[in-house]
Amino acid sequence: MTRTRRRPFGAMLLAVLFLMSLFSTTAFASDLEEVPDEEPAFSEEPVLPSDTDIEIEVIPETEIEHTEHSFNAVSRASLNTVEHEVYLLCSVCGALETVTEGHELAFSDWIAISDTEHQREKSCICGFSAIETALHHDNDGDYLCDDCGYQLVQRFSVTVPACLPIAVSETGAVTTAANAQIFNNSAGTVMVTDIWVSGENGWSVVPYNRNMASEKVDSKQIGLMLNNTATEIIGGDNTAVLTLTEYEWIIAPDSALPLTYDAVISAISRPIIGETVLTLYFVVGWAPK
Repeated sequence: MTRTRRRPFGAMLLAVLFLMSLFSTTAFASDLEEVPDEEPAFSEEPVLPSDTDIEIEVIPETEIEHTEHSFNAVSRASLNTVEHEVYLLCSVCGALETVTEGHELAFSDWIAISDTEHQREKSCICGFSAIETALHHDNDGDYLCDDCGYQLVQRFSVTVPACLPIAVSETGAVTTAANAQIFNNSAGTVMVTDIWVSGENGWSVVPYNRNMASEKVDSKQIGLMLNNTATEIIGGDNTAVLTLTEYEWIIAPDSALPLTYDAVISAISRPIIGETVLTLYFVVGWAPK
């Protein structure tokens, strides 16, 4: 009797599926066999450029060369009250240099700020500027400041000697002062226009050229020479007027006119000390313009 052994259907199906899975895995592994990589082939022969190759020309760098700079001033900067620094740029190569120069000053007009002073501004193209102050001055004697035109005060001040001493020795020799002068303190030029001489304390004015040897002792006569101008004609009031030469009696501002003088005196019997024998009158005015 034949016995048939039956297997469950589920077990058979699993076995089929296992075999199929094994077969597929084996087939896939055979497909993944590694293929050795091929190395690129290199040729030892040189590659010649073709007509389509691009040629690049390399130009070496060169420097600008010139034998002499061509500098132009581009700016200036003040250093102090007298100098500034100039920045120079070469228009060929761009080189920069600096030099030091004195200011190139420009001046504004003088403007009066007081009765004695005026001001002006001085400046330079570098930016430096300052105020300058100075005194009025009137060299042409028109009482206007020569720089600013300010109307100056017509200050008139002239100093004349208070005394012209005379000493006479026993032999009749006359000695006079060596430092006598007329000083002009005025704002302008002055001129001595007249001088007259008058006798004092019983003394009589006589011509300077009189011969005193023939005159009586104690007759109190005196003649005067002043800056080469002598007593000549005597008036009835015992006064002599000196004849002046105009150009010799002009005195500039802040200047002095020296006075040299001499006298002739009649003989005296006793010493005379500190006695006034003459009075001199000086007439001074503005000099002609």
